[in-house]
Amino acid sequence: MASFLDQVPVSAIIKIRDLMHTGIISGGMIPKLEACVRALSGRVRAVRILPAARVETLLHLADGSLREGTEVIPS
Repeated sequence: MASFLDQVPVSAIIKIRDLMHTGIISGGMIPKLEACVRALSGRVRAVRILPAARVETLLHLADGSLREGTEVIPS
């Protein structure tokens, strides 16, 4: 059975795995980035991981003024 990682550009997988291996990506970011990879393999153009601590984050995303979070795009 093929892994969802098999459907993503190799360079993106290598970058994410390298960052996990070196500890730059750790803890709760691992499942978030794995979900991003799955979404991008499903032809989503970009994914943004938003900070959940502030209620107004979604409002800023909707009005285009959001300058926070981690954006993941295909390589």
